Amino acid sequence: METIDLVRRYYDEVWRNGDVDAIDELLSADHVDETPPPGLDGSREAQKQIAAAMRDTSRDKQLEILDIVADGDRATGVWRMEWTQVGDLWGMIPADGKRIELDGLDWFKIEHGRITRTRHVENWLGVLIQLGAFGA
Repeated sequence: METIDLVRRYYDEVWRNGDVDAIDELLSADHVDETPPPGLDGSREAQKQIAAAMRDTSRDKQLEILDIVADGDRATGVWRMEWTQVGDLWGMIPADGKRIELDGLDWFKIEHGRITRTRHVENWLGVLIQLGAFGA
């Protein structure tokens, strides 16, 4: 599978469609997320927890892939996701049905047709502001 196709499939199946089981096929067993959320390790199992939490606390999700660039075994994806928040965000911020927008950038390393490493940057501060975490 071509690198760009693998990354597009990862975004589509896991983040757009909420298919957490697809992670087993798309990420290597020894996958490392170099920038995991606080309290989670960088393992493939942690990725499943994150994807399941996003799937289960959001509705009407839309994912726009703005760009995917690949060079050999490395790729970068730029994206924007929007959803309606229907469950507590990371168990900390109560849901109030607001529409949320999150921008992000991911860096991938690919080996033997699977994602082996990721590093990502997302605008979670913007999400917290949208949810009113800092008052009005």
